[in-house]
Amino acid sequence: MKKMLITGFLVFTSLNFIQAQSVIINGDFSDGLNNWTVVQPTNNNPQNGILAQIQFAGELNVSEAFSVHVGNNSPQSLEQLVSLSAGIQYDFYADVAGVNYANGEANEDLGTISLSIGGNSVASISLGEGISQYGSLTGAYIPSQSGDELLELDFTRSYLPSPIDYIGNISFEPVPEPSVCSLIEVGLFGFGLIYRKLKS
Repeated sequence: MKKMLITGFLVFTSLNFIQAQSVIINGDFSDGLNNWTVVQPTNNNPQNGILAQIQFAGELNVSEAFSVHVGNNSPQSLEQLVSLSAGIQYDFYADVAGVNYANGEANEDLGTISLSIGGNSVASISLGEGISQYGSLTGAYIPSQSGDELLELDFTRSYLPSPIDYIGNISFEPVPEPSVCSLIEVGLFGFGLIYRKLKS
């Protein structure tokens, strides 16, 4: 009986661990831009996205981040194929920031970062105006069919390139199904009651 309890606990823990894993690979950019595709503008004035370090809001240490200098003539996109299962909700999270390093331009538009998956618009955040703004881009997506879909992060700004936008700590995790977790919890509780009864 003790072995059954231990086995049940391990199954429950493993299931939650698997379901909590982000389907995004290298979302913290610890491996550079591997697994990511940077889509450059086709005009004659490209502003290439690069990796940089920044201290996002609420963090004590700096994080690796993708940074981009965008404007109306130089939009930028960051893409990755993700493997999704139909009917499962996936929650997206990323730390974002917009910083204007130009002195005396306190009312600059810091740009907008938008998320789309499989061509479907999911979420966006406007970083507003000012010297710097910090926040998070969040959204939820439920695919209608299983398979690979393109996750795309678009960086846009209405004017000439000036501020720099940052994104990092990206995750896209499946939400555990309550029914499955509840069934396992009930099963473990039942095992516990049987074990206590037999022990007494």
